[in-house]
Amino acid sequence: MKYKQIALKTTILITSFFICDIGFAADDSWMIYDDSEVAEIRITIDPDVLGWIFDSANVHSDSIHLAQFHFKNKYIDETVENVGFRLRGNTSRESAKKSFKISFNTFVSGRKFYGLDKMNLNGEHNDPSIIRSKICCDWFNEIGLTASRAAHAAVYINDEYYGLYISVEHIDDEFVNRRYRDTSGNLWKCLWPADLTYRGADPSNYYPYFGDERPYELKTNKDRYDYSQLARFIDILNNTSDADFIDSVEQILEVPEALKYFAMDIMTGSWDDYRFLKNNYYLYYEPRVDKFHLIPYDYDNTFGVDWFGIDWATVDPYDYPASDDSGRPLMRLLEVPEYRNLYTHMLQFYAANVTALNLNDSRIDSIKTMIAPWAEQDLYRTYDWGFTIEDFNESYSSDSYSNQHVKRGLKEFIERRNTSLTGQLEYTDSEPIIYALDYRPKLPGPEDSITVTAAVFCPVSVAGVDIAFRPGNLTVIETIPMTYQPVSISKKIEDADRWIGVIPPLGPGGFGAFHI
Repeated sequence: MKYKQIALKTTILITSFFICDIGFAADDSWMIYDDSEVAEIRITIDPDVLGWIFDSANVHSDSIHLAQFHFKNKYIDETVENVGFRLRGNTSRESAKKSFKISFNTFVSGRKFYGLDKMNLNGEHNDPSIIRSKICCDWFNEIGLTASRAAHAAVYINDEYYGLYISVEHIDDEFVNRRYRDTSGNLWKCLWPADLTYRGADPSNYYPYFGDERPYELKTNKDRYDYSQLARFIDILNNTSDADFIDSVEQILEVPEALKYFAMDIMTGSWDDYRFLKNNYYLYYEPRVDKFHLIPYDYDNTFGVDWFGIDWATVDPYDYPASDDSGRPLMRLLEVPEYRNLYTHMLQFYAANVTALNLNDSRIDSIKTMIAPWAEQDLYRTYDWGFTIEDFNESYSSDSYSNQHVKRGLKEFIERRNTSLTGQLEYTDSEPIIYALDYRPKLPGPEDSITVTAAVFCPVSVAGVDIAFRPGNLTVIETIPMTYQPVSISKKIEDADRWIGVIPPLGPGGFGAFHI
């Protein structure tokens, strides 16, 4: 077994306190995204207003109109008056089956519905199975990548059935509040052509320059309209020397999150993303850690949906297609051997533990059985591409299915992607990488031991990992061995690479620092 010495450059200071750590606030939004049944959503709105909204001259309007909203599922059966209602989406606004946004706080300031101030109802008109984006959201959350939740809903407007929809969690300030400890940072919605290329040092160079909002639309803290951190991030991506790149990028970006995003886009066959189309992601800058988080977004064009003549089930994960040659500086991450190997490791792990068809087959069938009656009644589902109920059924198939832009059935894509990946993955020479580090409790009492958890990976075996602990102001370094303790049934790769060590209690007024 080959031994690799592992060092983490960041030293962490710990001090004993007599207070407790603060957790996240309780939240009831999980009730909205219960997926054990199809929710029922009823919108009541002035018919003349609805006609205006659907008029072809107005479909790109973001004007919000007064409506009544009723939501019913296993946990909720409530009516909300005076909600806002409008169309949502980009090219989907031209479709026959529209997508909608519900706002609970436009006409009643500060109001929330089970923790939500907005709700997205996506028509999924490109997807005959009406499940692709739901599966993607589920997978992202299972692997621990911050992403929207999703659940199916039957949507009625003025008592007319408008079809089977997917309710996808809106990414906004409330989303940030539920996901991050420091919620004071800036959130950017990044749409085409959001390539992260350098446009100069002045933050104003990254204000919307393609239309009124694209490509980097600030969604929070609009009163300050501060693009300085985004400009700094883009500068580091583009202009840092190779010698300084690792240290610099790890100071500004949660690199493992970006690698997970790349890996899962391979597994889902997503092309409406950063790598191919410079599109559909969010960036959140969290001041507490002084880093950016990458958040995936919009995943209906997946699992074999294609307009480019590309077989997304067999694309090379190291030579991903791009829609143009304008550059994708974030892909510079894969030029770093340690990051490339971690990305390879992620692909290998997810193929075996997350996306394998045998792990998803019964779940997919269960969802299909649940939504099938609603899909069969959905006439709007048929208007854009002529999808029949046979298309709905066959588009789940593991056999050959193809209809227009849908080149493969859902199960066929999953199986073919995992199979082709086996012969494509390869490791290169690199040093080990510590890609996750945590300790508990954050504010230890004098008698509390401190449990340190690290995720460590190297293409060759790791014989051992040690904590180097310096108590107080002493110069002596205590070596504390860590033990390999993987969580065998977890879908989070950090759990598979988990090492644990324990620092003894610091005592009254004690403090110290450690690194791995």
